Amino acid sequence: MGVPATVQTYIDGKRPIGAIPTVFAADELAVAIDVTAYVDAAYNTAATQTAIQTAIEDYIDSLPIGGTLLPTSPNGIVSLDRMRRAVLDVEGVVDVTFNAPFDDVALLATQVAAVSGGTPTVALTSV
Repeated sequence: MGVPATVQTYIDGKRPIGAIPTVFAADELAVAIDVTAYVDAAYNTAATQTAIQTAIEDYIDSLPIGGTLLPTSPNGIVSLDRMRRAVLDVEGVVDVTFNAPFDDVALLATQVAAVSGGTPTVALTSV
């Protein structure tokens, strides 16, 4: 029995009379992430690269199904600004350029974001 079926069974046991809830798995939307991080020379290391990848992955993993909701739209987003802030919070990072995506990524209410290929592409440049 898969996760949706397990959840469906649980909800069916709790549902009010007359309600017919339906559980389904979210569709995964792969988001290609390619960044160039400008770092202090002492931080141009594999550890910094890994920390940046982890910061991006943690942000993506923190998003709910449908992404960050906007008050002006029924759909949510993967916020480029929030992803940028996550990278800038990594010690030694001075600036960051996103080669992909170039803007917020729209998600439908039934989609969940995932990093395309499983790991963001991160290049480091010393400043």
